[in-house]
Amino acid sequence: MILISGSNPNSGGFFVLDASGVTTIDRLHTHGLAVRGERLYRVMACQEHTRPASDLLVYDAAGVRRFDRLDGVGDAHDVLARDGYVLISSSMANAVYAIRDDGEKTTFWQAPAPEDAWHLNSLLDVDGELYATAFGLFDRHRAWSQDPLAPSGVLLRLPSEEVVLRGLTQPHNPRRLDGAWLVCNSARKELTAYDDRGAVVQSREFAGYTRGLAFDDDHLYVGESASRHLNRDGSQTSRVTILERSSWSVVDEYEVDAAEIYDIVPVPSALAAGAAIGFRTNATRVEQEDQLAMFAAVGVTPRRLWAVGDSLPVSSLRAAFEAKIPPAAFVNEVIVLPCRVSNTGDAIFVSAPPHPIQLCYRWFDSSGLRVGAGEWIHTPLPRALPPGEVIEAAVRIATPPKAGTYTLAVTLLQEGVAWFDDLSPAGGVRGPVVVSAR
Repeated sequence: MILISGSNPNSGGFFVLDASGVTTIDRLHTHGLAVRGERLYRVMACQEHTRPASDLLVYDAAGVRRFDRLDGVGDAHDVLARDGYVLISSSMANAVYAIRDDGEKTTFWQAPAPEDAWHLNSLLDVDGELYATAFGLFDRHRAWSQDPLAPSGVLLRLPSEEVVLRGLTQPHNPRRLDGAWLVCNSARKELTAYDDRGAVVQSREFAGYTRGLAFDDDHLYVGESASRHLNRDGSQTSRVTILERSSWSVVDEYEVDAAEIYDIVPVPSALAAGAAIGFRTNATRVEQEDQLAMFAAVGVTPRRLWAVGDSLPVSSLRAAFEAKIPPAAFVNEVIVLPCRVSNTGDAIFVSAPPHPIQLCYRWFDSSGLRVGAGEWIHTPLPRALPPGEVIEAAVRIATPPKAGTYTLAVTLLQEGVAWFDDLSPAGGVRGPVVVSAR
């Protein structure tokens, strides 16, 4: 059997592929799977950057065996299990953390680079040596995003930082097979095999963003993501393409009801069953929870489920926003701006899809033109904010790449709907910032 993780927060999930097809286990956003012995390891990334705490679930044949809250681990991008501990990669921190079985966290390795400069992601163990893919060895925040097709990606041996392969494009899921390195060159929609000198041995192009790779004695299993331009008709169905292992010819394809595929791992049928059981390990507790949920639902028809971020009318997007704009900053850094937000509207504000309300900002140059649009960081609200309530929060702000005097505007944004400070000056703050080179 094959387990598949979907990584898009709007359309992710956990799926099993067997002879009958693809079955959905749950719809939770998942960033990485690993199997060791009779255990399945699953990591779910935390998008709350000001106080990150990703999740690690460990399954056996009876369901969830262990849950670890990974305090201080943000934007987890893979998990690798070893005796007595697991390794978790963090793209945000350019780091690999070691989590012992008792939950103790240490830093195994960290790059000397700004936040998300390398975009470290997939991990691999070969004969006790740790390898990882990264989008590039950059020295500034998200520099790899400037040219997605640039061959800046690498395969590294850690902690020595020895570069094993160069010239990769947004690489994921390295595998060692038949004396070669297999890598998903995701941005080029390719699966490529390299020899130990870095020469291409074999390559195949796919229709979608290649991410997720597994193999057995006869086949390769390659994930292709829908939200990375697989389907031109706008559908959100990704797929797993099965190749004959030696010739790389297509054997079969299976659709997966997720916008993105992140990882694929082979598992015994017993572990697949345990993944489906999940937390429903205590029959008495499950029965009680189901009964309570049933009675709570009787006779109640809410106007809107609070955890679903439906678009709101602009008349509801009212807030009082307080923060102090810093007078100066350096180029290419991420600053944290404390703020206070009051909901003065008539609806609950939540950072949930499809139209999340989040803390955000805009930079304007001296001529009033926007700077860095499309790269601004969106910071989720720390919790749901009902009308009349106030929260303290912190906005993460990436500064412009060039020195100069700018206007910084900080506010709330309902994605796809409106910026709050465009509707009312009270909904945001703005002021001049001198951005200097270091």
